Amino acid sequence: MSNMPKVKIGIVAVSRDCFPESLSVNRRNITCQTF
Repeated sequence: MSNMPKVKIGIVAVSRDCFPESLSVNRRNITCQTF
């Protein structure tokens, strides 16, 4: 459980740097559903 927030923050940061906002939001939703 303690690792979850760090993983989410890392994924969101990477998505923002590499992809447009719409893609990052999509990935964030998919990631939340996966975890």
